[in-house]
Amino acid sequence: ETLIRLVGGDTESEGRLEVYKFGKWGTVCDDSVTDKLAAVVCRSLGFPWNTSEVYGNAVYGEGSGPIWLDDVICEGSEISIDECQHQEWGTSNCYHRKDVSINCSPKDTVVQLIGGANKYEGWVEVYKFGKWKKLSTYGINRKFASVVCRSLGLPWTTSEVYGGAVYGQGSGPIWLDEVDCVGNETKIQDCIHRGWGSHNCDHSKDVSISCLSPNEVYGGALYGQGSGLIWLDDVKCEGTEARIQDCHHDTWGVHNCDHTEDASINCSPSRGMNIFNSIED
Repeated sequence: ETLIRLVGGDTESEGRLEVYKFGKWGTVCDDSVTDKLAAVVCRSLGFPWNTSEVYGNAVYGEGSGPIWLDDVICEGSEISIDECQHQEWGTSNCYHRKDVSINCSPKDTVVQLIGGANKYEGWVEVYKFGKWKKLSTYGINRKFASVVCRSLGLPWTTSEVYGGAVYGQGSGPIWLDEVDCVGNETKIQDCIHRGWGSHNCDHSKDVSISCLSPNEVYGGALYGQGSGLIWLDDVKCEGTEARIQDCHHDTWGVHNCDHTEDASINCSPSRGMNIFNSIED
Protein backbone atom coordinates (compact mmCIF):
# COMPACT_ATOMS: atom_id res chain seq x y z
CA GLU A 1 0.00 0.00 0.00
CA THR A 2 1.24 3.48 -0.89
CA LEU A 3 1.86 5.80 2.06
CA ILE A 4 0.75 9.43 1.86
CA ARG A 5 1.09 12.50 4.08
CA LEU A 6 0.33 16.22 4.11
CA VAL A 7 3.32 18.48 4.80
CA GLY A 8 3.82 22.19 5.47
CA GLY A 9 0.37 23.17 6.72
CA ASP A 10 -0.70 24.69 10.01
CA THR A 11 -2.42 21.41 10.94
CA GLU A 12 -1.90 17.76 10.05
CA SER A 13 -5.01 17.82 7.85
CA GLU A 14 -3.58 20.30 5.32
CA GLY A 15 -0.40 20.72 3.34
CA ARG A 16 1.59 19.56 0.34
CA LEU A 17 0.65 16.02 -0.73
CA GLU A 18 3.60 13.64 -0.51
CA VAL A 19 3.66 9.99 -1.54
CA TYR A 20 6.08 7.28 -0.33
CA LYS A 21 7.02 4.87 -3.10
CA PHE A 22 10.09 2.76 -3.87
CA GLY A 23 11.74 3.85 -0.63
CA LYS A 24 11.42 7.61 -1.26
CA TRP A 25 8.99 10.41 -0.46
CA GLY A 26 7.93 12.38 -3.52
CA THR A 27 5.19 14.74 -4.69
CA VAL A 28 2.22 14.81 -7.07
CA CYS A 29 1.84 17.12 -10.09
CA ASP A 30 -1.25 19.33 -10.22
CA ASP A 31 -2.12 18.47 -13.85
CA SER A 32 -5.75 17.24 -14.17
CA VAL A 33 -6.39 17.04 -10.40
CA THR A 34 -9.77 17.96 -8.89
CA ASP A 35 -11.32 18.02 -5.43
CA LYS A 36 -12.12 14.32 -5.92
CA LEU A 37 -8.43 13.61 -5.32
CA ALA A 38 -8.69 15.59 -2.08
CA ALA A 39 -11.67 13.46 -1.00
CA VAL A 40 -9.73 10.24 -1.60
CA VAL A 41 -6.63 11.48 0.23
CA CYS A 42 -8.48 12.94 3.22
CA ARG A 43 -10.69 9.88 3.66
CA SER A 44 -7.70 7.53 3.48
CA LEU A 45 -5.93 9.61 6.16
CA GLY A 46 -8.97 9.56 8.44
CA PHE A 47 -9.76 13.27 8.06
CA PRO A 48 -13.03 14.97 7.05
CA TRP A 49 -13.39 14.84 3.30
CA ASN A 50 -16.85 16.13 2.29
CA THR A 51 -15.61 19.73 1.87
CA SER A 52 -11.94 19.01 1.18
CA GLU A 53 -10.12 21.06 -1.44
CA VAL A 54 -7.16 20.49 -3.76
CA TYR A 55 -4.74 23.23 -4.84
CA GLY A 56 -1.98 23.47 -7.40
CA ASN A 57 1.02 25.76 -7.71
CA ALA A 58 2.81 24.50 -4.57
CA VAL A 59 0.84 26.82 -2.30
CA TYR A 60 2.28 25.11 0.79
CA GLY A 61 5.79 25.27 -0.62
CA GLU A 62 7.70 23.25 -3.18
CA GLY A 63 8.74 19.71 -2.36
CA SER A 64 11.94 17.93 -3.34
CA GLY A 65 12.90 14.56 -4.71
CA PRO A 66 10.88 12.65 -7.31
CA ILE A 67 7.50 13.70 -8.66
CA TRP A 68 5.82 10.34 -8.37
CA LEU A 69 2.44 11.01 -9.99
CA ASP A 70 1.05 13.11 -12.82
CA ASP A 71 -2.40 13.42 -14.43
CA VAL A 72 -4.14 11.88 -11.42
CA ILE A 73 -7.87 11.48 -12.09
CA CYS A 74 -10.09 10.18 -9.29
CA GLU A 75 -13.79 9.37 -9.20
CA GLY A 76 -13.85 10.24 -5.50
CA SER A 77 -14.92 6.82 -4.23
CA GLU A 78 -11.48 5.19 -4.34
CA ILE A 79 -10.04 3.78 -1.11
CA SER A 80 -6.50 4.95 -1.86
CA ILE A 81 -4.66 7.11 -4.38
CA ASP A 82 -3.32 3.95 -6.07
CA GLU A 83 -6.81 3.23 -7.42
CA CYS A 84 -7.07 6.59 -9.20
CA GLN A 85 -6.09 6.82 -12.85
CA HIS A 86 -2.59 8.26 -13.36
CA GLN A 87 0.56 8.11 -15.45
CA GLU A 88 3.21 5.49 -14.69
CA TRP A 89 4.92 6.02 -11.35
CA GLY A 90 7.74 8.54 -11.77
CA THR A 91 6.58 9.67 -15.23
CA SER A 92 5.69 13.37 -15.41
CA ASN A 93 6.33 16.59 -17.31
CA CYS A 94 6.14 18.72 -14.15
CA TYR A 95 8.31 20.80 -11.89
CA HIS A 96 7.94 21.17 -8.13
CA ARG A 97 6.35 24.59 -8.58
CA LYS A 98 3.24 22.59 -9.57
CA ASP A 99 3.17 20.33 -6.51
CA VAL A 100 -0.34 19.44 -5.33
CA SER A 101 -1.60 20.53 -1.91
CA ILE A 102 -4.75 19.51 -0.03
CA ASN A 103 -6.82 20.89 2.82
CA CYS A 104 -9.23 18.43 4.43
CA SER A 105 -10.95 21.06 6.60
CA PRO A 106 -10.77 24.36 4.70
CA LYS A 107 -11.86 27.50 6.51
CA ASP A 108 -13.32 30.65 5.05
CA THR A 109 -10.73 32.87 3.44
CA VAL A 110 -9.93 35.92 5.59
CA VAL A 111 -9.61 39.33 3.91
CA GLN A 112 -8.28 42.62 5.26
CA LEU A 113 -7.57 46.15 3.98
CA ILE A 114 -4.12 47.50 4.91
CA GLY A 115 -2.26 50.77 4.41
CA GLY A 116 -5.19 53.17 4.15
CA ALA A 117 -6.06 56.09 6.39
CA ASN A 118 -8.89 54.10 8.00
CA LYS A 119 -10.56 50.69 8.01
CA TYR A 120 -12.57 51.54 4.90
CA GLU A 121 -9.65 51.57 2.46
CA GLY A 122 -6.30 49.99 1.68
CA TRP A 123 -4.62 47.26 -0.31
CA VAL A 124 -6.36 43.89 -0.25
CA GLU A 125 -4.65 41.08 1.62
CA VAL A 126 -5.94 37.52 1.74
CA TYR A 127 -5.04 34.97 4.40
CA LYS A 128 -4.70 31.53 2.87
CA PHE A 129 -2.39 28.58 3.50
CA GLY A 130 -1.01 30.23 6.63
CA LYS A 131 0.13 33.42 4.89
CA TRP A 132 -1.15 36.94 4.21
CA LYS A 133 -0.64 37.79 0.54
CA LYS A 134 -1.91 40.32 -1.99
CA LEU A 135 -3.98 40.09 -5.18
CA SER A 136 -3.33 41.14 -8.75
CA THR A 137 -5.60 43.69 -10.44
CA TYR A 138 -5.85 41.87 -13.77
CA GLY A 139 -9.52 41.34 -14.63
CA ILE A 140 -10.79 42.88 -11.38
CA ASN A 141 -13.60 45.45 -11.39
CA ARG A 142 -15.91 47.24 -8.95
CA LYS A 143 -17.98 44.10 -8.44
CA PHE A 144 -14.96 42.61 -6.70
CA ALA A 145 -14.79 45.66 -4.43
CA SER A 146 -18.43 45.25 -3.44
CA VAL A 147 -17.83 41.59 -2.50
CA VAL A 148 -14.80 42.46 -0.35
CA CYS A 149 -16.46 45.41 1.40
CA ARG A 150 -19.68 43.51 2.08
CA SER A 151 -17.74 40.52 3.47
CA LEU A 152 -15.98 42.90 5.87
CA GLY A 153 -19.28 44.41 7.03
CA LEU A 154 -18.42 47.77 5.45
CA PRO A 155 -20.39 50.01 3.05
CA TRP A 156 -20.21 48.52 -0.41
CA THR A 157 -22.74 50.13 -2.78
CA THR A 158 -20.33 52.91 -3.81
CA SER A 159 -17.06 51.02 -3.32
CA GLU A 160 -14.14 51.52 -5.71
CA VAL A 161 -11.24 49.32 -6.82
CA TYR A 162 -7.78 50.60 -7.79
CA GLY A 163 -4.77 49.12 -9.53
CA GLY A 164 -1.19 50.29 -9.61
CA ALA A 165 -0.48 49.42 -5.95
CA VAL A 166 -1.71 52.87 -4.86
CA TYR A 167 -1.38 51.92 -1.18
CA GLY A 168 2.05 50.32 -1.64
CA GLN A 169 3.51 47.18 -3.19
CA GLY A 170 3.60 43.84 -1.44
CA SER A 171 6.21 41.09 -1.58
CA GLY A 172 6.26 37.34 -1.95
CA PRO A 173 3.57 35.23 -3.66
CA ILE A 174 0.42 36.73 -5.16
CA TRP A 175 -2.54 34.57 -4.18
CA LEU A 176 -5.14 35.49 -6.81
CA ASP A 177 -5.26 36.79 -10.36
CA GLU A 178 -8.07 37.27 -12.91
CA VAL A 179 -10.74 37.40 -10.20
CA ASP A 180 -14.18 37.68 -11.81
CA CYS A 181 -17.08 38.44 -9.45
CA VAL A 182 -20.77 38.75 -10.27
CA GLY A 183 -21.11 41.09 -7.29
CA ASN A 184 -23.54 39.12 -5.13
CA GLU A 185 -21.00 36.65 -3.75
CA THR A 186 -20.65 36.56 0.03
CA LYS A 187 -16.98 35.53 0.01
CA ILE A 188 -14.05 36.26 -2.25
CA GLN A 189 -13.42 32.55 -2.86
CA ASP A 190 -16.88 32.28 -4.46
CA CYS A 191 -15.68 34.47 -7.36
CA ILE A 192 -14.13 32.86 -10.42
CA HIS A 193 -10.31 33.00 -10.48
CA ARG A 194 -7.43 31.21 -12.15
CA GLY A 195 -6.41 29.25 -9.07
CA TRP A 196 -4.68 30.00 -5.78
CA GLY A 197 -1.10 31.08 -6.39
CA SER A 198 -1.48 31.10 -10.20
CA HIS A 199 -0.81 34.50 -11.79
CA ASN A 200 1.17 36.41 -14.41
CA CYS A 201 1.51 39.62 -12.38
CA ASP A 202 4.06 41.47 -10.32
CA HIS A 203 3.39 43.61 -7.25
CA SER A 204 3.14 46.80 -9.30
CA LYS A 205 -0.41 45.58 -10.02
CA ASP A 206 -1.45 44.91 -6.40
CA VAL A 207 -5.13 45.72 -5.96
CA SER A 208 -6.55 48.25 -3.49
CA ILE A 209 -10.10 49.09 -2.47
CA SER A 210 -12.06 51.95 -0.93
CA CYS A 211 -15.40 50.94 0.56
CA LEU A 212 -16.49 54.59 0.62
CA SER A 213 -17.06 56.32 -2.69
CA PRO A 214 -14.16 58.67 -3.50
CA ASN A 215 -14.57 62.42 -3.83
CA GLU A 216 -17.25 62.51 -1.15
CA VAL A 217 -17.66 64.27 2.16
CA TYR A 218 -18.37 62.26 5.30
CA GLY A 219 -19.66 63.28 8.70
CA GLY A 220 -19.13 61.71 12.09
CA ALA A 221 -15.41 62.54 12.34
CA LEU A 222 -14.54 59.56 10.12
CA TYR A 223 -10.82 60.36 10.17
CA GLY A 224 -10.80 61.26 13.85
CA GLN A 225 -12.00 64.22 15.89
CA GLY A 226 -10.24 67.54 15.66
CA SER A 227 -9.63 70.02 18.46
CA GLY A 228 -9.87 73.74 18.95
CA LEU A 229 -12.38 75.96 17.17
CA ILE A 230 -15.09 74.83 14.79
CA TRP A 231 -14.90 77.56 12.20
CA LEU A 232 -17.70 76.67 9.79
CA ASP A 233 -21.21 75.23 9.95
CA ASP A 234 -23.99 74.75 7.39
CA VAL A 235 -21.56 74.96 4.46
CA LYS A 236 -23.34 74.74 1.10
CA CYS A 237 -21.32 74.65 -2.12
CA GLU A 238 -22.36 74.56 -5.76
CA GLY A 239 -19.17 72.67 -6.59
CA THR A 240 -17.76 75.29 -8.92
CA GLU A 241 -16.29 77.52 -6.21
CA ALA A 242 -12.52 78.04 -6.24
CA ARG A 243 -12.26 78.33 -2.44
CA ILE A 244 -14.26 77.11 0.54
CA GLN A 245 -14.91 80.69 1.63
CA ASP A 246 -16.81 81.20 -1.62
CA CYS A 247 -19.40 78.64 -0.48
CA HIS A 248 -22.45 79.76 1.49
CA HIS A 249 -21.98 79.24 5.24
CA ASP A 250 -22.88 80.62 8.64
CA THR A 251 -20.73 83.34 10.16
CA TRP A 252 -17.18 82.21 10.90
CA GLY A 253 -17.05 80.59 14.34
CA VAL A 254 -20.84 80.37 14.71
CA HIS A 255 -22.16 76.80 14.95
CA ASN A 256 -24.20 74.34 17.00
CA CYS A 257 -21.78 71.40 16.58
CA ASP A 258 -19.14 69.51 18.54
CA HIS A 259 -16.11 67.64 17.18
CA THR A 260 -18.04 64.38 16.86
CA GLU A 261 -19.54 65.99 13.75
CA ASP A 262 -16.24 67.04 12.14
CA ALA A 263 -16.39 66.71 8.35
CA SER A 264 -13.97 64.48 6.40
CA ILE A 265 -13.25 64.28 2.68
CA ASN A 266 -11.80 61.60 0.38
CA CYS A 267 -10.00 63.05 -2.64
CA SER A 268 -8.61 59.71 -3.87
CA PRO A 269 -9.40 60.30 -7.57
CA SER A 270 -6.71 62.99 -7.64
CA ARG A 271 -4.28 60.50 -6.09
CA GLY A 272 -4.94 57.80 -8.64
CA MET A 273 -5.85 59.38 -11.97
CA ASN A 274 -4.20 56.48 -13.81
CA ILE A 275 -5.32 53.66 -11.56
CA PHE A 276 -8.09 52.47 -13.84
CA ASN A 277 -5.76 51.79 -16.78
CA SER A 278 -6.27 48.05 -16.40
CA ILE A 279 -9.60 48.01 -14.57
CA GLU A 280 -12.98 48.43 -16.16
CA ASP A 281 -16.56 47.91 -15.07
